[in-house]
Amino acid sequence: MLKDIAKVEGVASAKGGMFGEGVQEYRVTDSENRSIHLYVPVNFLKEKGLTKRYDFMKKAEEWLNTEEGKQYLYQTHESKFEVKK
Repeated sequence: MLKDIAKVEGVASAKGGMFGEGVQEYRVTDSENRSIHLYVPVNFLKEKGLTKRYDFMKKAEEWLNTEEGKQYLYQTHESKFEVKK
């Protein structure tokens, strides 16, 4: 479990089969340099206008590093964090 979110980095993407339209995998690192991998559905990122394809990650990564993006990760993956925000 992580204390907070210091940095979010895109590491992989996949689509088809059990992933449907796709997911993007991100490495989330906290202030103590511990990290976990979280998955974000591509459909959600498309709705927000952050990507057009399952393997385009730059805009989404930038957004996930903002306060709004970090709040999204806290809310959708709350069991992975010690401190709920």
